[in-house]
Amino acid sequence: GVSQAPAGALCVVWLSFAPTPFPALGGTVHAAPFSQQLFRVADGAGQTSDGGLWPAGVPAATELTLQFIVEDATVLPGLTLSNGLRATTP
Repeated sequence: GVSQAPAGALCVVWLSFAPTPFPALGGTVHAAPFSQQLFRVADGAGQTSDGGLWPAGVPAATELTLQFIVEDATVLPGLTLSNGLRATTP
């Protein structure tokens, strides 16, 4: 999940099975093109809970990249990118 996001911020999670990173928003978009897009809202402490994030039907040992894009009015252009995270399905 995300921590240190603005309280109540919209957070978009992108999952990519064939990532092609590119520079954007002062960082790097790691999970593009995305195969699945999920939405979360940060709680009052700026965190999200990601129970049920894993997409159904993905075979074991599949590698993917996920990344959060967070609404953040304190930066221009109003979005912050998390680090990309490589994961392997159980």
